[in-house]
Amino acid sequence: MLFTWRGVWGFNETYLSGVELFLLPIEEWLFFLCIPYACLFTYEFVRFFRKGKKGKKHQFLMLMLFIVTVSLAIISGGGVYSLSSFGLASIFTLICLWKNPSWLGNFLRMFALIVIPFMISNGVLTGLTFWEYPLLNLDPNVSDMIVWYNNNENLGIRIFSIPVEDIFYAFSLLGFQVMVLENIRKRGLLSFK
Repeated sequence: MLFTWRGVWGFNETYLSGVELFLLPIEEWLFFLCIPYACLFTYEFVRFFRKGKKGKKHQFLMLMLFIVTVSLAIISGGGVYSLSSFGLASIFTLICLWKNPSWLGNFLRMFALIVIPFMISNGVLTGLTFWEYPLLNLDPNVSDMIVWYNNNENLGIRIFSIPVEDIFYAFSLLGFQVMVLENIRKRGLLSFK
């Protein structure tokens, strides 16, 4: 809500129902219910078939991600979306480095599974014909957006039509949700194991 109010991102009225709740279109509320639920379902699917193991390769990957996200947060130039996306991803990776949770491998597998569907769905939202844009798009002017981004608040680097920040935002959003889910499970508050 804050980012919409500040103009960090917004929505093309042409593609909305017109129903709003607390400054956000109902479609955005549904997005933030459905997508995390689907990702947690995918995580549980991965978890069911693979037992989590702590590993040095996970720690090395998280260390590399930490260095990348901190570096990107520093060079973001004060763009609110860049700073928050890379900052949250930095915090998530730092916690994972510190705790080395047994669920990390399953989370990374889940994220790898959802990257392609994420790119397709987010591509459509950020540019209806996202595949027509260059893979590494340094011209952030996208004309056919359902969700638009204020390019003063991000790095201006896109993968097709998708701001690079979206990948890190999704990574930390889903990572923190898995972290909460596993803490709830650890405390015995879930009826399924």
